[in-house]
Amino acid sequence: MNLENKQSIILNYNPNINNDKAYSYEQSANQLLEILPNTDVALYKAYLQKKPITIPEDEDIEIVFNSALGTYQTILNNYASNPVYMDLYDITLKNNFKSANITIQKGTYTKGEFVYTLSVNLDLKLQELNTATLISSNVATSSLPYITKSTIFNDGSCFLGYVNKYDVSRINHFPTSGSNIEATLINVATSGRSTNKAFEPNTTPGTPASFVGMDNPLLPYAFVNDSNIKNNDFAQSVMYFDIESPIIPTSQAVVQQSFLNTNMTSNLWSAINTPTIDTLSGFPTSLFGVELKSIVSASNFVVDIVTVYHNGIFNRPLLHSNFEEASHQYAFDVLNRGDHKLLDYYNMIESGQYVFRTGFANTNMSKRTIKFGCRIYAVKHKLRQYQTARSYGKDYYFQILLNMPISGESQVSGLPSNVLYDSRNYGIAIPDDIVESGLFYDMCKSRRDPSDINLRTTLGLQPYFFFKDCPPGYKLKNITGSVNGTFQRTNLQTGGKAQVLDSYNFNFPPNSIVKNIIGSGSSEVILSETKNNLYLPALYPTYMEHASGILNIFGDNIRYNIEIPSLPIKTFNTTSTVDFNLGNERTIIYGTGVFLTGNLNEINNTFVNVNIEPNNLKFISLNNNKTIKLNNIKIQIRRAGTNKEATEITDCSIELMIKNPK
Repeated sequence: MNLENKQSIILNYNPNINNDKAYSYEQSANQLLEILPNTDVALYKAYLQKKPITIPEDEDIEIVFNSALGTYQTILNNYASNPVYMDLYDITLKNNFKSANITIQKGTYTKGEFVYTLSVNLDLKLQELNTATLISSNVATSSLPYITKSTIFNDGSCFLGYVNKYDVSRINHFPTSGSNIEATLINVATSGRSTNKAFEPNTTPGTPASFVGMDNPLLPYAFVNDSNIKNNDFAQSVMYFDIESPIIPTSQAVVQQSFLNTNMTSNLWSAINTPTIDTLSGFPTSLFGVELKSIVSASNFVVDIVTVYHNGIFNRPLLHSNFEEASHQYAFDVLNRGDHKLLDYYNMIESGQYVFRTGFANTNMSKRTIKFGCRIYAVKHKLRQYQTARSYGKDYYFQILLNMPISGESQVSGLPSNVLYDSRNYGIAIPDDIVESGLFYDMCKSRRDPSDINLRTTLGLQPYFFFKDCPPGYKLKNITGSVNGTFQRTNLQTGGKAQVLDSYNFNFPPNSIVKNIIGSGSSEVILSETKNNLYLPALYPTYMEHASGILNIFGDNIRYNIEIPSLPIKTFNTTSTVDFNLGNERTIIYGTGVFLTGNLNEINNTFVNVNIEPNNLKFISLNNNKTIKLNNIKIQIRRAGTNKEATEITDCSIELMIKNPK
């Protein structure tokens, strides 16, 4: 009867031995090790250590930018005789940014190091693209109004991706004259620097004959819907402005009045420089606006009345179907058929009125400042299905922000942080097509002046300020906002504009490890097309979900082979890196699984340790006819998919079980 004679051999990596590495080392015995003929060997235990993430080779990753403007252009081009008259010269620049490449260098990473590295690469590429958008020959190119956001939260989850960067900057107005430029400064004097002008109206009593139109529409695609998010301008579509409303104690009543009118286009005006006034409400025909009326009584009290109004079309159901004049059908008619008279067809409706009384005695409030603001935001509509990245099933709403002076004070510092009015509370939504048509900065031919066929205009929420019954010294100041379009054009040259994204996604090289790490191996079906994960920058921070950015970091899915080159082990092995790989013989005694499965939320350590104890020992016959005598035994750890040395292994211990028949 043959009895088994088992022998254990423990081989620990010693960092003090020169030239030894944890993934490739050799251990010497103080006496000759004899392995008898027909011996079997198995891995009894193993201990391996590494960082959580390994990228074996440099990876070139393509970032694909999906332009929102390109999507809209496809819609508008469906009409050969489109009365909107899109300017073909501008269309050529609709997709300045199509793709860009970044390189993630090979190496080992902790979860935090990987998030930081990918974030830095994405941010540097974004800066590079924006730096390249220089004005040349009076033609401005596009820019990408985004930043890279990377955060690891307390629970170990993360966020990584591009998010909206709606820089709040000074908003300019069009010049009063010039070739192919709408006149948007009528009966208004200016003072101050060109980029920070103060506007003082010369009003005619009883009529809003003085007005200022701003050069830029508000940027769309803002999903921020939390009224408590204060001054978080990088993720909001906002506009701020100050009204210097002089109130001097007097023995007779004084009325002063002004409007903020967010108008799609001036094409509906009855005369070139005469705004159309809604006959029932007396408000300028527009999409929505706010009126400030200040009344000073003989008893030295000022009453400020703020009235919010909107176009009656917003009360219609938000439907996608061709249903009479539902809001979305209305938006379709305005945008695709150029029927701007629809704005005039519906009456302006008062949404809310707010009265503020401030008493003063012997106080000169001739320079009191009232701070207004307007925020545009979108929320997901639960009943509207996801169709494309652009039509994400969302409704747009607007908020009016206000800071009023208090008794005895002439100035309110800071930004208007108080939400006076939120259209969402009243069920008043703006069709997304109307807001997002603000992408067409300076790209549409205007019908305002029939004698000038080259006159051009802008769609979207373009701010107009109208003045009525304003006393001397009344000023509009400090107009800032996150807007689309930063450069002016000359003649028929193209103005600069923000390149707003529907979405973006990544293309990875074959056998990409980074693809596994960020979990982009999954796909979703959109309009019967299967695409890699799409990310929508506008969703953050309101909606933290799979489409907003990278939310989890996963393991690298690398498996390892433990090899004993000192023993005549013959194991058949194939790799995943060569086409038609027929495999070859290796001295593999054990193949590991992946170190980590699922996301790395709970992994915050620099290193991960894996203890391997096979449930069933897999003995491999050496098929040796003669005794093998060894003074040294060599250990190698290689990546299973490539057979390359696993240089990421930082510590190792191997215990072998040798079974000799007797």
